[in-house]
Order: sequence, then structure tokens, then C-alpha cells
Amino acid sequence: ASPMAACDNFEAVYPSTTAQLFHVLRRQLKRNFRKPLVIMTPKSMLRLPAAQSVGSDFVQGHFQRVIDDPDAKKAPLISRVYFCTGKYFHELVAQREIVADHNCAFVRIEQLAPFPAEDVESILKKYRGAEMHWVQEEPRNMGAYRFVQAQMLDLFGVNPKYVGRPDSATPAVGSTKAHEKQAHANGEKRRRDNFGEGGSCSK
Repeated sequence: ASPMAACDNFEAVYPSTTAQLFHVLRRQLKRNFRKPLVIMTPKSMLRLPAAQSVGSDFVQGHFQRVIDDPDAKKAPLISRVYFCTGKYFHELVAQREIVADHNCAFVRIEQLAPFPAEDVESILKKYRGAEMHWVQEEPRNMGAYRFVQAQMLDLFGVNPKYVGRPDSATPAVGSTKAHEKQAHANGEKRRRDNFGEGGSCSK
């Protein structure tokens, strides 16, 4: 979501499943025009069981710019919506399973630029009345937060609450053990402050 993406100059996507990756590449080749495509996805996604798609997902369907939470309950029961991207969605779902609370929805923005305004608007209407959040693994001054925040403010007047690491001068702490410790601490804080006391998604 760089300033160079203005005026739909190029596309930036963060596919969360193998089928999504297939369909965005297929879309790129089948179009009758060419536009630069930036795909952001970590190597760990190649080995992540939750990101693997079944065969029918490759044969049917198309690239989805926004994916609603498939396990969310009826919309009126959802008190919080967490927008996120890619790999982090799978980590959030795993945490939700541990605390066994499904009153929150995790919505994946698979295409960051051009911003999928119509798809996001549909989500906002569906979960009308719920608190909107943006959750990411990166520090607050990195990642997609500021870009998404600006888009949602300008287009819908919605300012999503930030959930994640504080501002940092570096994208990583430089130590695997320190990173895991920080990730664990952030996860505990997220459950207390945003998923409710005792690990609930709702307060």
C-alpha cells in the first residue's frame, strides 16, 4: 500500500490461501491489459496447513478481494470485527479456537490496493453496530494499518481501532526468542484488551 499505488497504478495483494494465490495469478494472466502485481506472502504460508485449499477451490470460484469470516455467527451477535491480512488471519482463528468464543469476526482484506471499497462497505453494513478494528503483526507505523485507516476514514467515516505492536524503528527485534516472547505478550494483551477478560472475543 505504497503512495505509488495511487490512481490504481499497481495492485498489492496478500492471499491467505493457496487457491487465492492461484486465482490472483490466473486473473493477472487472463486480463486483456497488464498492470504490475505485488504479492505479499511469507514463505511459512507454503507449509501452513490452514492455508491449504481443496482441489475444488482451484477449479471453481475466483480471486476474492475481501473474505468474510466463514465461522462467524449471525451478524447481530457479532460485537467486534477485526480486519486483517494473510497469514495473521490463521493465527487469530487458532487463538479464537483456544478461548472457545465466537462473538467476533475476522475479515481478510486480500487486496490492499486498489482498495476494495465496495467489498469493505458490504462488511460494514453486514456488521452494523459492531466495533471495527484493524489487527496486524507488524508495528503500528508499518504494515497496512495507516493506509487502511485513511481509506476507511475517507470513504466511510470509520476509524478502525488499532490492535497490534506499538510503533518501532525496526520491523523486527532481531532475535527469534525475543520475537516469540513479544508475540506472546502481544497475544495476551490482545485477549485482555480486545477479546475481553478471560480470553473472550466480547466484553
